[in-house]
Amino acid sequence: MTPERSVADIPATERAIVGLCHGLNDQLAAINAYAFLLKRRGVLDDADAPLQEHLDRLAEKVRLVRSLCRDPKPEVGPVALTLLTEAATQIMDGYPDGSVVFHPRRDGDGAVLRCDWTRALRAMLLAGAWVSRGVDVPVSVEVAVENRDGLSFKADADVPPPPDEEERPDPACEPIRMTPTGGRSVSIGFSDG
Repeated sequence: MTPERSVADIPATERAIVGLCHGLNDQLAAINAYAFLLKRRGVLDDADAPLQEHLDRLAEKVRLVRSLCRDPKPEVGPVALTLLTEAATQIMDGYPDGSVVFHPRRDGDGAVLRCDWTRALRAMLLAGAWVSRGVDVPVSVEVAVENRDGLSFKADADVPPPPDEEERPDPACEPIRMTPTGGRSVSIGFSDG
């Protein structure tokens, strides 16, 4: 029998984010219900389809924000690299320092990683921010699975070298091993936690 997960085990700021996400989901559900009723009454028609598209995109953003909150008792399991890169790309679209687009290495289609989803997603954001540092245009980052419990990241070759080659990534806010493998590449391991 699995013990119940305690919300109190999540840091206060992340509990607040979870609460905000639940509140936003409640509001989105209400707006979707009103839109459904208006459509059934004939007030909304196909010309109003963009409203539903915007609501769907907003709901997806809320789900992504919620997925970044740490789980007090994470479950380690298989995670598809393609799903992870899609989620990380959506989150880093419009990143203040420049968007980051993650894509699996060419031979990585179907690759699976063994980790906790939230931890891997948070690690991808740290790696994406580090690999793209000092660049204010969208950066494409190739991701590969290493030994089923780690990831490697490498920015496309046309990205200029970083301003400080000696700078080290600081994953202090996350319990991960982050090892630079070049100026615009880094390796992340999950096996120790």
